[in-house]
Amino acid sequence: MRRPLLLFAAVLCACAPSQRRLLAGRHYPEAFAGVREGDLDGGAVLAQLAVDLEPALHLQAVPAAELRARIPGNPLDLDDVVLVRAIHDSHQVTLPNYRVTLEPRRDGRPLAPVDTSIAALAARTREALPETRTVAHAAQPRYVLDLKTRFPLLELFARIPLSIVTLGGIPLVRNVGTPAYTEVIEPGADDYARASPGAEALRRWIADPYCDGPGERCRQWLLWPRSEGPLEIVVVVRPDGLSSAELIYRLPLPEGPFEDAVRARFGADMQPLAALARAAGTTPQVRYSLTNPVRWDGTLDPKDARALCRTIRGTFRRPGLLGRPGLVFTINASDRAIDLERAPLTLRDALLACGAAPEQIEVVPWSESLIHLSVRHDLAAR
Repeated sequence: MRRPLLLFAAVLCACAPSQRRLLAGRHYPEAFAGVREGDLDGGAVLAQLAVDLEPALHLQAVPAAELRARIPGNPLDLDDVVLVRAIHDSHQVTLPNYRVTLEPRRDGRPLAPVDTSIAALAARTREALPETRTVAHAAQPRYVLDLKTRFPLLELFARIPLSIVTLGGIPLVRNVGTPAYTEVIEPGADDYARASPGAEALRRWIADPYCDGPGERCRQWLLWPRSEGPLEIVVVVRPDGLSSAELIYRLPLPEGPFEDAVRARFGADMQPLAALARAAGTTPQVRYSLTNPVRWDGTLDPKDARALCRTIRGTFRRPGLLGRPGLVFTINASDRAIDLERAPLTLRDALLACGAAPEQIEVVPWSESLIHLSVRHDLAAR
């Protein structure tokens, strides 16, 4: 009985696509599905994806004087912000949920975002906003006979005297028309263009671009706060929205005015992100989800805990995570958890039992899920 079971298991293993075959064929949606299930090495998948994609980027900061000259009305309140043109590109790879985000940071923390609502932009350009219009619509009555039986003619003759006796208490007709109502019409793009052309032009610039995915050159304009001191631009490439997989590139800017620092770091032409990071003296990193062994009630699932330890320590066929440089485990805990204090501590103890060092574990609050476990480490060279 044992021999047929072993043969059946061998056949199943042979039918399952291996990590090498998936990456060689660039079947990344299937590969990331394996990463989400804990069957494939997320670091190896992302390292090969970085080679196949070879994402490239170019940034250019528009000087404040040139920005004011391009906006109708020559607004004055733009000295505390900077308009940045970002162009990113990559090779063609099938990725259904591909996204690229850019974020300026100082001391590891994101800068406060600029309010890009039309009201805030109009305040900067010192323009008035178009007013909303209120339109009152009169009632449009439409009366129909209110007959409910299978013999409408007999019912009609029977209800006429009843309606007369009850002075309309038993009505003969029913109003099915439209009652009176008030409609509030918000201003449209043409209204904003007439009343506040400067704010509308700036809002159109910084609108989110439509980009199909990898292989298409994407251009966008970003409005960032102007900040003094050492800054870095963090570029995050998200190839798969379901597995929280990320390629992270940190690009510190040299000292000096923001426009000059951006020009010195990014040059005049588009460059691969790997080359930009190498010139900046930083190492690209990867981030992806791991199996969470903590149940919804804060207790530990023994089977998932053993699977997590195999991922961290490694097996005969698959190397573990402990030897990878820049290793950090992130526990995202939500305030919606049933046991807010117990669940992160239980997961932290599970990581320590698997061999992780205390300084390699961080707990970060978030609001997207009850509890989530991810790992971040340096991108392996290919």
